[in-house]
This record gives sequence, structure tokens and C-alpha cells, in this order.
Amino acid sequence: MGLRRELPNEFGKHRGRINISYNKKENVMGGSQKDLVSMLTATINAFNAHNLDGVMQHLDPAVNVFGIRSQAPHKGAALSRAFLEQSFNDSPNFTPLGQPMIVPSGDNITSATITGKATWTDKKSPQGEPLQFTFECAAGNTGNWLFTSVQGKVVP
Repeated sequence: MGLRRELPNEFGKHRGRINISYNKKENVMGGSQKDLVSMLTATINAFNAHNLDGVMQHLDPAVNVFGIRSQAPHKGAALSRAFLEQSFNDSPNFTPLGQPMIVPSGDNITSATITGKATWTDKKSPQGEPLQFTFECAAGNTGNWLFTSVQGKVVP
């Protein structure tokens, strides 16, 4: 069942993904937490295998990907792809520590935030560095999940 939402004008853009103007009703099908976890796992596996196409299939076209050290944003699929392709030259590996937190939880949700801690290794830090991450996700009209923002930060 779709969800009918009426949003005020200031919500005209939802992370550059869904344009909704004032008083326009749009059906948005939510996704399940189980599917979100599956997408997260598939994306991490593709990232650690340095499978650029495998990662890109899970990113929204308007995604923001932030560098873990510089925190510089790479906006949109083309810039994010170029950034990830360059990053793969450093042989990065992302290993989550424990279970990430997903808010909100449940089924038929249209957006979610995934947070947690991980160990990051690459040529610059082969010993590994602690990382805190925040991933913003949105379920498309078919219930498929995509990352709208990918941010991690090396922490002391």
C-alpha cells in the first residue's frame, strides 16, 4: 500500500531525489528494514571487493559521498563515482563493529539513518583506524533502498 503525503513548500526537495511541490500528493511505497539490511550488506561487500558498479547500483543519483579524512562532499553520482574509483587505488576496507543502528526500524518506512562504528583500513592506515559512520537512505517508489548520503569520519 502506498503512502499519501502532503508536504509544505519547504519540503519541495527531498535530498534531491523526489520533487514535491505544495499540495501535490504522491504515493511513496516504503521499504522493509530487512531489505535495507540486505542492501547495506551487499554494498559493503561490493565496496570491500572494490566493485565500483556494485557500489554505484545502491547509490541515489543525487547522493552525497564524503571523504573520511577531508570530509569533502562529492555531490551526485558522477562525482561520487570518480571519488570512489580514485579511493579504490588505496585498497580500502570497511569492517563494521557490531550491529549498526537503524532509525526508524520496521517495515514500510520511506527513509532511514544507519549509524555505527567500523574499522577502516587502506594503504594510508594498514593497521586500521576507528571510524564513525552515518548513512542516509531512502526507499524508492518500488520499495528499493538507495543511499542518499554516505559519511564516515576517522575518530581518535
